[in-house]
Amino acid sequence: MSDTLVAIFPKLSLPVATGECYPRVTHSESFAKLYMKLFAKSADSRALDDTQLYPYPLQQSVYVKDIPCPSHILITMRDHFRQEFTFNQRVLRKAKVQVAAALQALNTALRDATIVTVHVRRTDYLAHVKNYYKQSPVKDVYYQRAFNFFRNRTHNPVFVVTSDDPEWCKNNFKDKDIVYADRASTYNA
Repeated sequence: MSDTLVAIFPKLSLPVATGECYPRVTHSESFAKLYMKLFAKSADSRALDDTQLYPYPLQQSVYVKDIPCPSHILITMRDHFRQEFTFNQRVLRKAKVQVAAALQALNTALRDATIVTVHVRRTDYLAHVKNYYKQSPVKDVYYQRAFNFFRNRTHNPVFVVTSDDPEWCKNNFKDKDIVYADRASTYNA
């Protein structure tokens, strides 16, 4: 996994665990309990600053089994995440080509549009939502409301949709400001 991630995000500084770490060594913990342990360890040695990164103070690996992290903690770390998850130039060039092709399908120039990317994950996620959360996946009306939200708040939005189920998207999203980009080609609904 590390090799794959570093190929896409070359600035990653995350430590790499051995392959046997998860199945043999790692135990599960709720985020709240793990956070309290980390808070206690950090408070023992220095003043806690949520925006400062410290070496991992615990002696074991932990798998967070529930909600990964409250948003108020993630927000304070967003600049760090942006630095860590910076795409390499090859990925950026490929994305720019796909967006440019999608805009060309609408006869819209990049300078004239507000690009709104939409990722619709369906294939494996449908069963996950049903089994894990006991919920139904969101319907097309959810996306239509989101499209309208941006239509009412941005100038000339163009929605570039990517999905693991592009056929479902093309059957459900047919507005003139929606284009489709995937690995094989760019579509115009």
